[in-house]
Amino acid sequence: MARNILKEHGNYSWLPEAGSVTVLKNSVEFAATYFIMLLVLFFTGAGRYSSVDYWMAQKFRGSNQAHQVAV
Repeated sequence: MARNILKEHGNYSWLPEAGSVTVLKNSVEFAATYFIMLLVLFFTGAGRYSSVDYWMAQKFRGSNQAHQVAV
């Protein structure tokens, strides 16, 4: 069914020239996509409740506050 759709609407002779039907001929699109996702995570973070540094900060803040109250 996919081949029939590609033959009707796409450039089918280009797709199977490297063997079976391939979606991407090179991985530049994957590399660019993953690089953009890396940049987004780097600058925005994983989120408040799903990041490891949030839970570590909560743990260390809680132990420091309890220590300060006891002293």
